[in-house]
Amino acid sequence: MLTIAVPLQLLAGVFGFLNRDPVLAIGMSTLSATWLTTSVLTLRSAPGGHSPVLGVAVLFLAAAVLLCAVVTAAGKPLVAIVLTFAGCRFALTGVVEYRQLPIARLCDGWLGLGVCVVALYAAAAFALQDVHQRTILPTLSRAGRS
Repeated sequence: MLTIAVPLQLLAGVFGFLNRDPVLAIGMSTLSATWLTTSVLTLRSAPGGHSPVLGVAVLFLAAAVLLCAVVTAAGKPLVAIVLTFAGCRFALTGVVEYRQLPIARLCDGWLGLGVCVVALYAAAAFALQDVHQRTILPTLSRAGRS
């Protein structure tokens, strides 16, 4: 995570700021900082352990991601859906780290798979739209918006 996710998401955050896209900038920068925090705390903990400190940090990340989902919902509904799934997944991850509830761990894993499916669909839909200059897979955006 330290060598791949942190620098790439930080770079994406910088491009978001340069592109004047606050949702991308804040989202990617926050995720980069979260991966950095998660990596450092994981390296310092015992295998299989949990960290209430990490749980609280991830709960705050969940709030930030869900706020980004609300802000972007009107203009980019598919992006908002991905962010909502991700925010809910981070909230469950925070609960797992804070309290180690077995049912939360199970739900966290399944919701993580759901996030992957929704994010892959969104990536494919936006990539196809960009390549073909028209909507191939529905992105739920209003006409004239991406």
